[in-house]
Amino acid sequence: MAQNTATIADKVIDNGHFRMNWKAGRLERCEICPDLPKGTIVHGYGAFMSHTIWAMTGEGRECVKLSANDADSYFSSPFHTLDEYAEPIAKKYGIGFYYDLDATPATDEEIAAAIERGRAFLKEEEERKAEAARAWDEGVAAVREKYAGQFEEKPVQGWYRDAVHVAKNVRKDLARNFPGVKFSVRKDGYSRLNIEWTDGPTEDEVKAVAGKHQDACDRDRWNEDLWVYSPTHFTTVFGGVENIWYRRDISPERRNAKKAEILAICPDCGGDGFHYSTMEQHGGAFDLFSLGDIAGLSWINADSVARVVLAGQSFYQAPAPKPERKAKAQARPVSAAGLQLVDYSEKAVAVTGDTKPHADTLKRLGGRFNARLSCGPGWIFSKSKAGEIREALGLSAE
Repeated sequence: MAQNTATIADKVIDNGHFRMNWKAGRLERCEICPDLPKGTIVHGYGAFMSHTIWAMTGEGRECVKLSANDADSYFSSPFHTLDEYAEPIAKKYGIGFYYDLDATPATDEEIAAAIERGRAFLKEEEERKAEAARAWDEGVAAVREKYAGQFEEKPVQGWYRDAVHVAKNVRKDLARNFPGVKFSVRKDGYSRLNIEWTDGPTEDEVKAVAGKHQDACDRDRWNEDLWVYSPTHFTTVFGGVENIWYRRDISPERRNAKKAEILAICPDCGGDGFHYSTMEQHGGAFDLFSLGDIAGLSWINADSVARVVLAGQSFYQAPAPKPERKAKAQARPVSAAGLQLVDYSEKAVAVTGDTKPHADTLKRLGGRFNARLSCGPGWIFSKSKAGEIREALGLSAE
């Protein structure tokens, strides 16, 4: 066996390209594709048995799609250049392009029409991508404006899935939305965070806040075994991770209190409990639904019911707001011994004397201090303020 394997390896090295013929169970030499006449039909086979029809354009190895153009098809471009080792349809063995010399060739008119459709399709795709890019930029700008000053933007240089950076933003977000709750936010590699806490908000409530720090995740369209991660508007600006894991613990006091409540309703939940299918045989078992949805449990006991019921309950209470500071009470008018109200001009009056203790009141009344008044340093006012000044300072009318 080792000798045969070495022989095959030698052939691959010495004689060029080979492919595996899975039907025959052996390697076969790849032959150079011959020059294909204009109109030769080419079959394109993609994932999930997708099939499209193409035709050679007469321009070297270029072929054009005769099938309808579709941006979501496996081979989305309307034009393709055949590989020099393209195989005939008779040797089809997987995803790729195969020429068919036996099929009726496409006419010049069909090829010309397909080329025109292809060019129009590419133009529409360029316009669609330009519009999508514009909408994306607007979304990014809106996110940057909405959260300005709340989070640190991701570094311009470096890997944008920096879990250390994202963890800092998540801690800020949780502290702002759930003040008083102690969260543990730890990185796990470069693309995952673990969030843990006790009691407080439910997992769904925490996800609603922290979830925006996670990239979008979808199944790959052509391979369901793969997940495709892509940035959102938010993670484009502030960075994101591929996964966030949530773990909420319930304090022993709450858990034990709930278990006691469950046992009071259905004593048979003690010990190992019973299977869900035998609920009708246990008194009070159906009354457990008043506590929460336990239909997903296959085994019923105090622990399992408490776990499900408590998971759906929020124990978070926002701290009472701090009382607002009372505004400073305005100083009551005080006796103005040592003050004089001077008739300064036709339009103004002045307050002179020991004004320093009364500076706040004089300023509140709209006065301006002037150290160079002809009557000496003092506060100057409009003459219309004279009565208000006397009342505020307790000055008697002249």
